Amino acid sequence: MGDRKKYVEQRARGVSAEKSAIMSGYSPQNAGKLDKRSTVVGMLAKLRAETAKNMNLTKEDVAAGLLEAAQQAQVMADVAGMVAAWRELGKLLGFYAPEVKKVERSF
Repeated sequence: MGDRKKYVEQRARGVSAEKSAIMSGYSPQNAGKLDKRSTVVGMLAKLRAETAKNMNLTKEDVAAGLLEAAQQAQVMADVAGMVAAWRELGKLLGFYAPEVKKVERSF
């Protein structure tokens, strides 16, 4: 049986799901299932919130930093850097989330 806490700690550090599973005593084939468990999702969210609080960091701070990086990359004519910064900013702001559309039909 694996160590769920260790798995979550590894995932929070950015280790892949498969490697985290192995390091914490789970089968790497179960990594995808572990990431979807509500307890793991909750533990990860709590750990990330604590880290952000300890660093005195908000999403707005991260967004401002990414915007500054995009602007600096533009000044330096670093197209790849600009794209990377804008991509991360778009992810942070949820611009790539699937759109939900409601379709109504009347008969």
